[in-house]
Amino acid sequence: MFKIYEEYEEVKKKKDVKDDNDFNGVLNRKYDCIIVYEIQDLTEKQVKAIVESCNSNLLYFYGDPNQTINPTFFSFSRLTGVIKSIKKSISEINKELLKETYRSGPYLIKYINHLSDVRKKYIGAQKDCWDEHEKSLSKSRDDKWACLIEKKESLEEVFSIFFDSDDCIIIVNDEDDRKFLKDNFIELTNTSLILLVTEIKGLESKNIIAYNLISKNKQRFEEILSEKYKRSTIHRMIFNRLYVSLTRARESIIICETDLAEPIKEEMFKYSDEDGSPRKVEEVDDNLELVQSYITLSKNPNAFIKSAKKFQENNFFIQAKEKLEKARDLAKENEEFKQLEGTIERQIRVLDLIMEYENKKETMPIEKKNNFAEKLLQLEETQYARKIYSETLNKDALNILEYMIGKKELKEIYESINAKVFESEDTYKHIVLSKKFEEDYNSLINSYLK
Repeated sequence: MFKIYEEYEEVKKKKDVKDDNDFNGVLNRKYDCIIVYEIQDLTEKQVKAIVESCNSNLLYFYGDPNQTINPTFFSFSRLTGVIKSIKKSISEINKELLKETYRSGPYLIKYINHLSDVRKKYIGAQKDCWDEHEKSLSKSRDDKWACLIEKKESLEEVFSIFFDSDDCIIIVNDEDDRKFLKDNFIELTNTSLILLVTEIKGLESKNIIAYNLISKNKQRFEEILSEKYKRSTIHRMIFNRLYVSLTRARESIIICETDLAEPIKEEMFKYSDEDGSPRKVEEVDDNLELVQSYITLSKNPNAFIKSAKKFQENNFFIQAKEKLEKARDLAKENEEFKQLEGTIERQIRVLDLIMEYENKKETMPIEKKNNFAEKLLQLEETQYARKIYSETLNKDALNILEYMIGKKELKEIYESINAKVFESEDTYKHIVLSKKFEEDYNSLINSYLK
């Protein structure tokens, strides 16, 4: 039995997922205020645990029922019921609909709104949800918002230029599709930029390549269009997977489908604007030159560094490293960017340290965790070092970092400075005894001596 438990914990670690036991571990204390994001992905049991962990009525839940892709059976009425059953003093729960988005351009949002209309027409609206159209506030390029590819040779063309895009990811249904692409398209063999629908929440990308999200569920989509499956939870979840994937795009979507029925193409890819103007997802199989107008290509390593930073901020460290390695290759090829090589190499070392830490931290003693933070500081990575020091409750180190980034005055952390906070003299050299710190420190000491 213990062996099964160990294997189960190992699978969780590899997939970077938590179960209810882990979740309850976080909520074994009380909080004055709790903010929850992606509420539609939580079960009633999890919501109940969150509400019970809040000392006050300061509870903020953010979510989108149209992005429900797990069988949580979420609805606002059920959420309200759970909250009121625990917080008896709450008589009314404020609801606010956010109808404007800065992520996607106006034409792309119009297409997303069309998909919402299709879902509402064939599956039905959820009774307590708002199904109003979104409005785009984005000023991004948007003249080419979506195209359709169905032929294998067209797929080969897309994947041949994929790695020249600084901001593009491929989204697939499941591990089988990810493996298929890696096995059948040599350009994709070693990439980490093929992500499952369940992995991409919270991410966004300038360009999205959506692979077989409809064809893989062809029967389900045909059932949806038959109008015999209204109110079906499983059909709504499958449709929402498509919706979630396409809403990751800021500028354009390349929809790749290898087994589409004509009625599905007609319903899903042709629509009208509010003024009645006809629109459609452009079919580009017979004009592959058009493909490049739907994917942004770059030879500037700075663009790939920026993309790597975005991945790192979202804890996609392997993907961040892949982008940095591309930036390094481009910097080596172009004399104009040679000076970036050192910066890129340092950031790759930072990511290697972070990934090593993430893999080992569950069994790592506090002292060793602090050592990892010091190594990161020596590479000038303060953000992740602060995260580690927060986990180890190293207040002295956190105080010094707060000063270094301008959040605290030197006099506030005087006692911390006099303590031996960091083990390595190199850390003092790089962080504590920087020129600015040294001058301020000496000035403060002199004022105390007077």
